[in-house]
Amino acid sequence: MAHTSPTVELVWTVLSVTLLVYLLTHLWNFDRFKCIRIWEGNSGAFKKVMTFSYLFAVPLILTRSMIMAVLKYKAGYSFIPGHGIIPTPWILWSAADQRWIFPAQLCFALAWGLEWVSHLEELCFWLFLTRISKVHMSWFGSVHSWVWLAGSICGVVAMPCVAIFTRSDPLKSEAWIVLVGGTGSTLITLAFFRVLWIFPGFLDKIRTEGAGQEVVTRLVTFHKLNMIRIAFRLLFTLPLMTLGIDGIRPHNPVNESAFWVDLLAVSGGIGCIVSSILTLIIFFPRSMAKEAGYDSRARSSGMTASAARKIEADKSFFSPAGEAANPFATYPGNGEDDPRSHIRTIEYKNSTWEIEETPSPAGPAEPVRLPLQFQYPPQPKKPNKKKRSSAIHPLVLNYRSPIDVMDEQERYGNPRYI
Repeated sequence: MAHTSPTVELVWTVLSVTLLVYLLTHLWNFDRFKCIRIWEGNSGAFKKVMTFSYLFAVPLILTRSMIMAVLKYKAGYSFIPGHGIIPTPWILWSAADQRWIFPAQLCFALAWGLEWVSHLEELCFWLFLTRISKVHMSWFGSVHSWVWLAGSICGVVAMPCVAIFTRSDPLKSEAWIVLVGGTGSTLITLAFFRVLWIFPGFLDKIRTEGAGQEVVTRLVTFHKLNMIRIAFRLLFTLPLMTLGIDGIRPHNPVNESAFWVDLLAVSGGIGCIVSSILTLIIFFPRSMAKEAGYDSRARSSGMTASAARKIEADKSFFSPAGEAANPFATYPGNGEDDPRSHIRTIEYKNSTWEIEETPSPAGPAEPVRLPLQFQYPPQPKKPNKKKRSSAIHPLVLNYRSPIDVMDEQERYGNPRYI
């Protein structure tokens, strides 16, 4: 901002670098940057748009912060009669330095417009899933998707236009940028309170409908992160919107106070970066179990193999007492009528018993019947019941991320949206 102190701009720069570093490390651990490869992967166009609208906002914020920090420290402080020692006003900067103000403000306005795209999509996505009445209704054919599209176009177009049309006065320009951007973001954030209110009941509903444990865990995690993120979003939007409201008025008591300007600007920077990090975690959720090498299917198969080996070892349970060491021991009085007289050799190969059989000279042998105490009672047949269809939308039952909408539509066969 053109009237903030150099320290404030340095704080914004450090926070922006922190966000960029975390973004790179998170995406590397998430899928080795596969999500940002345009022509690779199985993600649809919608996810690509949402991914890059979020990713482009981060370097734009960093660019704006670095430009203003360099300009502020280069200009330093000046003594202004009636105001004392304050950061050198932009009007006293060199012409070369003044030319950098508009690009910095344009980057900030465009980044804020892209922020509208991400936050509004997430809001409309959850309102769609929690209020939908038809299980097979498509997100792309809903009113919520059209609201998101209209709001996104408005944000991406309107925010840069505000910076362009007010560029003659940098102070008024930044006031209008933070006022318009802060108003839009605050309205979106306040609308998220509706999602917070209905989400606990929504979680209970999907549990009763049989959603998987991993899906429920992700939804609960989203709910907890969303509560924290809303608090930091308000910390981002309300202080900057306060500076904007005061900046467009004829008298500016808040903007003329160095304390309130620095406090509100730094608070807005902290809220912006922390809420962006939480959005990154929600959009690209990492699986710590998979990163640790845990595979539930491998574990299940291991348990099955162990149980099978135990059953093989316990075959002697069905042998008569005292003969467990050799289940095929000869009984006294065995003759041609003994049903086991046709057993010739027993070999142990490949962890299984292989028995060679020869026809009995007395003809076909009768089947060996177990004693009654070892026979299982007949199981009654269960009535054929039709499988109950789930009343939860497939996007919820297979939830991974709010931006994975297109992937789910392709999975469930809606070719007209591809």
